[in-house]
Amino acid sequence: MAHYNIMKNKKLTHHHIQYIINKIVLPKLEYIFQHTILNLKQCQSLMGPLKRLFKQRLNLPSNTADNIIYNHMFQSINNFFDIQMKSQLNILGALFNTPVLREIAIQKIHNTLSEIWYSTILSNINTYIIYGPYCKTYLLN
Repeated sequence: MAHYNIMKNKKLTHHHIQYIINKIVLPKLEYIFQHTILNLKQCQSLMGPLKRLFKQRLNLPSNTADNIIYNHMFQSINNFFDIQMKSQLNILGALFNTPVLREIAIQKIHNTLSEIWYSTILSNINTYIIYGPYCKTYLLN
């Protein structure tokens, strides 16, 4: 919000705002929330003022779909929810990359399953993991 308050009164082009959002604000948010998972609604409310400012500088109506400003075919900003999901997947990949951490992560998943017990959650995670070359693992979709 502080970045929005600083930028809203400045005479910046959409290129400047795109650079500030993609290269300064989003990496800063990614670092701050690296151990916290936000849902889609929280990410949208966090990015709302910056998206509105970017749309204003592009002279787009405020009711323009967000997919347009996230589309990489023209000047666009990155989606914070996508960045956060990629970061969490990298952490998950690192957990399943070594045999010791893999066992700890699987045990943590089993403990979480027993604590919250949902019948629709996978009960045996090992059947959904493909062990690739060099102990890299790939989760099936």
